[in-house]
Amino acid sequence: MPRAENMAQPAEGAAGNVARAAGGPDAANPRPLLQRAVSGRVAAGPHRQVHENAIADASDVVARSPLVMSIITLLHLTEIAIASLCLAKGWDEGCDKPLGTWIVVWTCRLVIFIPLTWWRFILAKRAARDQAAGRFVPEEGTPDQIRARRYDRWMNTLSLCAMILVHFWYWESDACSPWLRKYVLAQIIIFYIRLCLPVFLLLSICLCLPCALILFHILAPRPGAAPEVISNLPTRKISRAPGAPPPADSESCSICMADYEDGEELRVLPCRHEFHSSCVDVWLRQNPTCPLCRKNVASEPEDDDQAHNQV
Repeated sequence: MPRAENMAQPAEGAAGNVARAAGGPDAANPRPLLQRAVSGRVAAGPHRQVHENAIADASDVVARSPLVMSIITLLHLTEIAIASLCLAKGWDEGCDKPLGTWIVVWTCRLVIFIPLTWWRFILAKRAARDQAAGRFVPEEGTPDQIRARRYDRWMNTLSLCAMILVHFWYWESDACSPWLRKYVLAQIIIFYIRLCLPVFLLLSICLCLPCALILFHILAPRPGAAPEVISNLPTRKISRAPGAPPPADSESCSICMADYEDGEELRVLPCRHEFHSSCVDVWLRQNPTCPLCRKNVASEPEDDDQAHNQV
């Protein structure tokens, strides 16, 4: 079966999710929403588990990317400058609704949001280094990461409430400075654009997970498995000859969801899970754990019973 056809999974039902990726007024962590959407589109079993693990990594891609973090910070600083200009031009013109006060509060939130985002970035990088070094990192994150996410949720909830409130003020304002109205309208449009970001994330993961992994690696490089560790992992060729052993987990790769073809090379991880070498090597270069059971590939090999118990 062609690999592209196997990777073409429909994606829908995430249009209402709020993206943290652009650092905007989001009210919830998109990870559980995206995982539920994938659960309805990807068949149960290893395929779904791998895609949910990929979403768990992708949901924090912004918090691990110096490039994206720098762009977001620059955009926020630009937003603060534009807001200051609009307030300077339109404050004295008056407004029948408190749009000027809203812009002041909305802009002040960025002063808190920028250092909070960079704090999460530093914590995520530290946790990734610890995981790559084989040190235990709780699945829910370190205590500092949990605390940062709690602060982030508070900020997102307040931002969402402010955005809902300004919708009423904007459409009911008749006598208001054009500077203030245009800035508020721009923020409303940007808000709805941010709502669509989880959909694009979901599409990239469902349609072509290996492509999404490459994109995440470019945007947010993280300490993965060492090249020598990856190259030293054993491989084997698929053989349909009589008596040849079948793939250990399934008849298809859980990363690209393509059926195994005769003569293809599989990479065997210490946990005994197998994937296309080309697929899992991309994964391991940015994540040193098994895509399925999350066991570190630098650990000692397990027997078959232990590997199956972890799925």
